[in-house]
Amino acid sequence: MVAVAVVVAFFICWAPFHAQRLFATYVFTGESSSRYSHLAYAVLTYVSGVFYYISTTINPILYHIMSNKFREAFKELCANEFNHAKGTMYRAKPMHNDRSVHTHT
Repeated sequence: MVAVAVVVAFFICWAPFHAQRLFATYVFTGESSSRYSHLAYAVLTYVSGVFYYISTTINPILYHIMSNKFREAFKELCANEFNHAKGTMYRAKPMHNDRSVHTHT
């Protein structure tokens, strides 16, 4: 079920980009195009840009919503990282005093 959702989301997110590319190749021919084709091209360009950025964020959201195993693993990862960061944040760092280092020559 998760794989189907990811594939559908991928298709939806990248379809406007491919539509914009096809529009640019077959319909939009520069100066000879109508005002509406310029507008459609601009809208498709903007929408495709938004959607392919959304495609990078949608997969973790889908996995979080649809997979208990992913949700539990993510919680565990965050807890481990938080505990690691908390433990190293307050730990006193050893002070190195150059005068305390004795070298015998």
